[in-house]
Amino acid sequence: MTNYKQKSKYIYDCILLHTPKFNQYIHPLNKVGFVNIIATGLFSIADLIDKNGYSVKIVHIGIEKLLNPKKTIKDIIIEFPAKIYGISLQWHFQAYDAIELARVIKEVRNDSFVVLGGLAASFFKDEIMEQFDFIDAIISGEGEIPFLKLVENIDKNRSLNNIPNLIYRDGNKIIENKDLFYANNNLLSSFDFSRMELLHNYKFYTSLFFFTKYPDSYLNKLFKFFRLYLSPPTYITTGRGCPYNCSLCAGGYNMKKILKRDEVGLRDINSIMRECEHLISLGFKHLITSHYYDKAEEHYIKFIREYAKCFASHTSLNFDVWNLPSLDLIDEFSMLKNKSIILFMVYSLSEKIRSLNNIHNYDNSALVNIIEYAKKKKVRIKVIIQSGLPFEDQQEIEEIRRFYLYLIKRFNNVISFTLPTELAPGSPMYMSPEKYNIVKKLNTFMDFYNVHKKPIYTIGYQFNDISEKQILKLKCDTQCFINPIYGKYICKIMHKLTK
Repeated sequence: MTNYKQKSKYIYDCILLHTPKFNQYIHPLNKVGFVNIIATGLFSIADLIDKNGYSVKIVHIGIEKLLNPKKTIKDIIIEFPAKIYGISLQWHFQAYDAIELARVIKEVRNDSFVVLGGLAASFFKDEIMEQFDFIDAIISGEGEIPFLKLVENIDKNRSLNNIPNLIYRDGNKIIENKDLFYANNNLLSSFDFSRMELLHNYKFYTSLFFFTKYPDSYLNKLFKFFRLYLSPPTYITTGRGCPYNCSLCAGGYNMKKILKRDEVGLRDINSIMRECEHLISLGFKHLITSHYYDKAEEHYIKFIREYAKCFASHTSLNFDVWNLPSLDLIDEFSMLKNKSIILFMVYSLSEKIRSLNNIHNYDNSALVNIIEYAKKKKVRIKVIIQSGLPFEDQQEIEEIRRFYLYLIKRFNNVISFTLPTELAPGSPMYMSPEKYNIVKKLNTFMDFYNVHKKPIYTIGYQFNDISEKQILKLKCDTQCFINPIYGKYICKIMHKLTK
């Protein structure tokens, strides 16, 4: 094993890296940085490495570039020399930037070990290893124990053949280990996802926005002033794995096929509360849950009850629900009495479209009733809708728009937020496009790598009889996320301001 410490005064055993997509086009903001939120697994991995006596740091490339726009990727790597560099490739938007980050690492420190992880890296593991010989390994699936073993084995000059979930390069051979790992509930509860202080310059994390101008600009300050975009919330990990199989999402598929997880994981309430307390002590006041399973609703009700008791007076909570919650959960949430909000992941306001896309099957009257009850309890609701779902036609779109406007006008406790449906690797839409009557435009990892190399935007598919451009226009015309009535005028102004 190379004696790294002879080559540098100080060196980390491991540097974990998050990179945004720096070159994204988002209308009406023009060119922005996207994917500024760090996958929570990076923090649990860093914590485990740290607690086992190894030196580790998380580096957010976006933060470093904002603080010093003249700093290059090469400069950042030189500043943080390490034996092992772990790069998060969680979302396909990072495909180009993550790969190029790995390329620069090998150019600067060809004696270091470069490993990728995350859902996108796991899904495309074989293609990535075949295409890019400067990537030494990929951890496919859950990474805490595999990454710790990787650090230990490299430190002790041991073989990598006993590390679960690992695919690695051995000379000219690519080897995929047979051992598999996923964390059971006890182990999942033992991990710490709140070690924000292991992130270099962590106090600047809340200065980022979902869409951020790189380098920094007056527009970022305007975002904050007008609160058009909240800074990235700090995620609380309450569980792991998704039992559902919605057409647009890769979560259900990834749980079974990639994460090798046979069950939904739930974390102990005491562990979650300790992490909330730690994050709040570090100055993070806007927290969001990252997991929900309706068959374990009592678990989440208990969490909300404890959160209200301990933290409601000085923090706000965004609580995701993937199905309609019970009245009991609404009752419990009403005790927070602050700016907290429940996020209803409705996806479509059409019962027919929800059914055809295997999205939670309830009728719209039930949705209205639960919103009405939340209004009486003074609970704020954000309804998350996806436009451009398979099987939408002009008639369905008009019905969705009418219901969309009805909800906003009738309920003053409702905020609606619409997103275009994008092709997610591993989703049912991606795996079986013919079943959903769509035409895929992106098929391989290299397709995603090449499209994210450029400042363009694509949803990655089109309908057989409606082009991608028409799909996006229908979204803007019928479900503007800025404002359903005046959005198109605001959009034109923002487009000019951000050029």
